[in-house]
Amino acid sequence: MKNKVKLFLLLTGIVASLILILEGSLWYVTECKYTDIDIQVSPDERCKLTLQMKGEPEWPFGSTYGRILVRYDEKMINKINFEIHDDGAMLGKENWNIIWGLAGVQITLMGSEQDDQILQIMYDGTDVFFGYSEEQLTTEMKKRYGNIKLSGREDAKEVLVLAFGHKKANALREAVEGAYSHKCTLSALQAHPHGIIVADELAVGE
Repeated sequence: MKNKVKLFLLLTGIVASLILILEGSLWYVTECKYTDIDIQVSPDERCKLTLQMKGEPEWPFGSTYGRILVRYDEKMINKINFEIHDDGAMLGKENWNIIWGLAGVQITLMGSEQDDQILQIMYDGTDVFFGYSEEQLTTEMKKRYGNIKLSGREDAKEVLVLAFGHKKANALREAVEGAYSHKCTLSALQAHPHGIIVADELAVGE
């Protein structure tokens, strides 16, 4: 009789343990596990972005959670957690868009039930864009226009305007698409016979 009781208790414990393991595994998969959805690499192959989904979307039509891993020169420089409102859909490649810049990258997160969320990430890990280095500017200028000489003289026959970074986007749009007006001094370039604007992807992203 005692042996039967011990056997019953043993079997009960094994079944209970299996149930707990199963429930724990299910909870981990649906709530905590990170799954790689997409990977994007910069043109110079120095920066890699990994889009991950956390668990599964909230049932039935709730939010989808995820994170973006940012590596530069094989070093992790940022981990960004986010929430997407997309009618309970699984996270996919269509939920983000990447624009590579010289000093940083712009990431747009999209969902069917939300406004686009724009993230600006600097390659050096800082939160603020302090401008491009002289080497970066020189390299980019040579790549686009060859060897040219920059002048700060007011009587220059050609005017070259540099617009880099997302903070220049609004001013650049007004200067190019808006009317010639004193409210936007850069719009005077519309009347110059030899005006050139050099902009990166972040500045023209809007």
